Amino acid sequence: MHPYGENHQEGNRREPETIIGGDGFVSTKKYRVVVEERFCKGCGICVKFCPAGILELTATGQLKVVNEDRCLGCKTCEIRCPDFAVIVEAMD
Repeated sequence: MHPYGENHQEGNRREPETIIGGDGFVSTKKYRVVVEERFCKGCGICVKFCPAGILELTATGQLKVVNEDRCLGCKTCEIRCPDFAVIVEAMD
């Protein structure tokens, strides 16, 4: 299942009320995504693997967190980062 629902079509994105990951995981907690810029080389692996699509690379190759409130807390970006530059923290 796609994070935006079963009827999602690229280019026709609707904002979901609840974020649901590809495995059906529903995020009810809030998470903070910390980027250690001194370690990030801008490879984009984290961007490609993020199921919620909250990461993007700028034109200069810097990692940028967008829509952080939609983070699922799955830590896929943190796990896949070869340079340990991404950290996902649960917020209280």
